[in-house]
Amino acid sequence: MWFKKKTEVPTEIIEFNDFPPEKEKVLCIGAAVTQFAEAKRAFKPNYLKLYFPEKYKKNIIKYWLPMFGISTGENAKVLIENWISENSYTAVVSLDTKGKVQKEIQKAARKQESDVQKLMAASETIRDSGAFDLERLGYIIRVCFTLDLITEQYAWAYLDILYKLAQEYYESWDEYIVSYSNENEAMNTSWYKDIIIDYLAIKQGKENIFDKYPLK
Repeated sequence: MWFKKKTEVPTEIIEFNDFPPEKEKVLCIGAAVTQFAEAKRAFKPNYLKLYFPEKYKKNIIKYWLPMFGISTGENAKVLIENWISENSYTAVVSLDTKGKVQKEIQKAARKQESDVQKLMAASETIRDSGAFDLERLGYIIRVCFTLDLITEQYAWAYLDILYKLAQEYYESWDEYIVSYSNENEAMNTSWYKDIIIDYLAIKQGKENIFDKYPLK
């Protein structure tokens, strides 16, 4: 997000982010956006607590969080809870958007040299965009916890809600990522544009959180 070079993650951050499976699995929510946003640093997608050097922390507080209306712990919780309650899983994206998502899948396949048949199959059936806010919240929660805007207890509670919603509406992480991408393409935004590439990068990594914890 704000970083141009890799930053060494302090040992205490690495040690903190050692969780049992029942907790680690909910970190699948937001993992792909975390991979994208923190790609320049040594963060793993299954981290809850990130690490922001002081000068970058100030930029996040001054510029990034205010884009979501977040300046305090209370309005952070309001945003998270509103996005959860107001999220829609019924809106259907256009055929044009579907085609754009499929092009992004094919692009990701070339970039990561991955088999994307399951992703392509998901793009034929998943036409909603409900995972977009779930995934963004997964990263926002990480940031808010890291900056002490919400407690660890609140962070886990919110992620657990998001995880259960993903289980309710999607059969697999492939479907979930396609749903996210549907809204990303519908909005025609360059923000997190390469999330499918980052999703596949996680799946090819040594600690593949998505295959370790199938959605169902």
